[in-house]
Amino acid sequence: MHARRTGWQSLAIFALAVLSVVTGVAAAIADADPDRRRNADVVTVPELADDGTATGGGRPRVRDIRSTLYDVTAIPVPAADGAVTVAYTVERAGEAEIVTTRAADLAAADELVDELRSSPRVAAAEIDTVFAALGEGERSEPVGGDPERDRQWGLDLLDAEKTFTRGNACGQTIAVIDSGVDGGHPDLQGVVRTGKNLVSRGIGATDRSGHGTEVAGVAAAAHGNGTGISGMAPGARVLPVGIEDAAGQMHASDLAQAIKYAIEHDATVINLSLGGPVRSPNVEYWLERAHEAGISVIASAGNAYPNDNPTIWPAASPWTIAVAAVAPTRVWAPFSSTGEYVDLAAPGVAVLTTARGGGYVAGNGTSLAAPFVSAAAAMLRAKDEALTPQRVRELLIDTATDVGPTGRDARFGHGIVDPAAALRTLDGPPAPCFVDIDDLTLANQIERLGLAGVTDGCARRRFCPARAVTRGQMATFLARAISQPATDADFFSDDDASPHEVGINRLAQANIARGCTGTRFCPHTPVTRGQMAALISRALDLPSAGVDAFADDGRNQHEAAINALAAADITSGCDAGRPDRFCPDDTVTRAQMAAFLARMMDHGSDR
Repeated sequence: MHARRTGWQSLAIFALAVLSVVTGVAAAIADADPDRRRNADVVTVPELADDGTATGGGRPRVRDIRSTLYDVTAIPVPAADGAVTVAYTVERAGEAEIVTTRAADLAAADELVDELRSSPRVAAAEIDTVFAALGEGERSEPVGGDPERDRQWGLDLLDAEKTFTRGNACGQTIAVIDSGVDGGHPDLQGVVRTGKNLVSRGIGATDRSGHGTEVAGVAAAAHGNGTGISGMAPGARVLPVGIEDAAGQMHASDLAQAIKYAIEHDATVINLSLGGPVRSPNVEYWLERAHEAGISVIASAGNAYPNDNPTIWPAASPWTIAVAAVAPTRVWAPFSSTGEYVDLAAPGVAVLTTARGGGYVAGNGTSLAAPFVSAAAAMLRAKDEALTPQRVRELLIDTATDVGPTGRDARFGHGIVDPAAALRTLDGPPAPCFVDIDDLTLANQIERLGLAGVTDGCARRRFCPARAVTRGQMATFLARAISQPATDADFFSDDDASPHEVGINRLAQANIARGCTGTRFCPHTPVTRGQMAALISRALDLPSAGVDAFADDGRNQHEAAINALAAADITSGCDAGRPDRFCPDDTVTRAQMAAFLARMMDHGSDR
């Protein structure tokens, strides 16, 4: 009893230490006050050289992204009334769940933990720990079609273009357990699933602090969508699980619950850009359950090297792959935690990624190194879905590029991850995003929309190319294709129960979608070729053509839009044998929709 309290007291002292930052730039210290702790982690670095040291230059400030939970040490924080939360995992009838309860004070909590641990039905019990979250970083806005790709040195270091010729991550879901993810970001639209926030009980596709959005962008920002950056895992989808509370804190009990949620919602990879120097029995229990479920778990090794370099959990768990950070010249990042538990290294200095609310941020930290490895794991699983987490680990470790001392070492583990080399060990070409389009002339356009996050298909790895497209579906596809910003406005009365309401309102906000009658949008009605022409013409703001391209649209209200699309080479009609026909009243199939949108995206990037 006394020994445990002494341990917690020593951790509390550690938590009050000054936070050393990359290159020794001064930072505020974080104490037990949650508001101060929340604001202490945003650090401005003047300019970083390739080795991660400050040059004193004035190029855009780089956020020192501390891996969530890492640099403010885990300590139990009593409530205002002195109560302390105890968390435990209980097994019943083959199922397990995480339970929390309150003890009057720390002494009572100690006694309760001892009592729970003696129960054969309790798999793990502990005093729940509280950690700090992060603030926002500096942003830079995109300037053109996928314009920021040349600033993504991390993709270059990992030979991304070669990697993309060998595989993709289609059909794979990366659970990002963090602060949430901004699903409305132009580079994440269509990539981010709804998810869940376990603290607010809302959806996970919103981000309280921005950290989760930054992590998600590294792994899975839309590929080839003409906007911003590219993620390392083209075609992957992100399952956001938020565990950050209003004070910027995260609880170990919520982390355990989040892992359980990811298991139950078909994640194939879990990314944990978080951690601390205390091993959580509850978290360990659920990490093992994830491993048994076939899920690879990737964790940041930590940014605590300047702070006495403690062992960081859950990175040190045998059920995770621990990732350290390197700079552009492949040297060790001086903040990156070291130890025997480090498995791999990946880019973690001045990494450009998505920022909450739109725009982009360059940041440092093993938080941003981990998603590179999560992406590689997802690509391996996409190419061979029978791979076990242990086999994924072996492939990534065996193909890593050895740097530093020969063999495994405390800074780099087995070396820098090499996704292309890992994929090369698996036979065959890249698996397609969709398995039901191989015999279609439009297969390339359909695959492109899958990689860009415009469509998830009709079911896992199926596109259903002959199926008609509804007006609601078209709104979602088009809003994603043009990266239309989000809006809180609600324009129509008949789409509240539609999964496409967000896309519909985005297009209405831009005066692209105008409804079917009055205040109704008719989201379940199939969209016609003429209606689709009108939507695309408005989206691109195409000028009047001045010519009549087709003979069968003279009485159609969308004739001007149809002619505008023909003049822009977005359509050549509906019948190759009769180029004067557009078939404006025919419904649009999903394959035709893919062709229209792919040409539209090409036209938009050329403007």
